[in-house]
Amino acid sequence: MHDMHKERVLSLEDLRFVRITCRHCNTRVTLDLNTKTGVFAPPFPPPNHQTFPPEECPVCHEKFDSAVSNLGGLHQLYGKLIPLKGIIGFHGEPVDEDTPGASSKADS
Repeated sequence: MHDMHKERVLSLEDLRFVRITCRHCNTRVTLDLNTKTGVFAPPFPPPNHQTFPPEECPVCHEKFDSAVSNLGGLHQLYGKLIPLKGIIGFHGEPVDEDTPGASSKADS
């Protein structure tokens, strides 16, 4: 008898949008990793100098936590990896060799 368990697999495309919630006013800003400018929504008036990620909340203008700036690196990496969509997947745990569709170098 086989044990069954659910496996959640994310494709690169599943990671396209990133949401930042402002700690001060709870505004949610959604960033699109698949654009050169990282256009964000809801459609706020564009800032004079739009950066990815935005440095401040577009509603209350409070600065985001400095760690949010690391999303700029994710944005650049996403742009480099998106041509590999369908090839790269993210798993919550190691892929079991007995899982249907799983393969190893030994199978090649």
